[in-house]
Amino acid sequence: PQHSSAASTRSSMRLLNPAVLCALFAPCAHTALLRSFVVHSRATVSVIGRLRACDASTEVEQTRLPPTEADLIGYWELEEAEDECTAHTLLRLLPAGAIEFGKTDGPVPTGASGSWALVDPLEGKVALRVTRRFEDCRFPYEVVRLYEGFLEDDGPVRSVQGPIEILQSDEGKSKIDAGFFALTLVPDFPEDDMIF
Repeated sequence: PQHSSAASTRSSMRLLNPAVLCALFAPCAHTALLRSFVVHSRATVSVIGRLRACDASTEVEQTRLPPTEADLIGYWELEEAEDECTAHTLLRLLPAGAIEFGKTDGPVPTGASGSWALVDPLEGKVALRVTRRFEDCRFPYEVVRLYEGFLEDDGPVRSVQGPIEILQSDEGKSKIDAGFFALTLVPDFPEDDMIF
């Protein structure tokens, strides 16, 4: 019985030998940390397994491909916050930088047009230019807004956030800061929600 117990002890020590563990799980950024976990229990293997899973998740995150224009095509909700006012507008981003405009809870324009672009795929930078036309009792006018932000994926939510600028002239040489926006990807909407 004593011989059997000694053999079992030697077998356990071989299983938990640091060199063996490092060879099994190398390459691993936690090699030094793994050695500190080599104790007198097989529970060490479970801890190491969780560390490996964490490393694998980090590697997937680091190797995620940059966004493409195809990732932006679809329905989005544009939230605009200017001064103390907030408005929401449904947009549909189409190929070739085209935009369709849907319902809004803000001032309703007589017409709207715009364009979008993925200006920096590596950084995920997105830009939109939206022109809205209005009419009052005296004359028609239009307002041009620029939106620039960076694409972010927060779990299932994909969004772009950044500042809003209003062009002061047709040449676009003068701009004023108007507020902030959030563009959030939403599920498909019925076609009758697209009004322009």
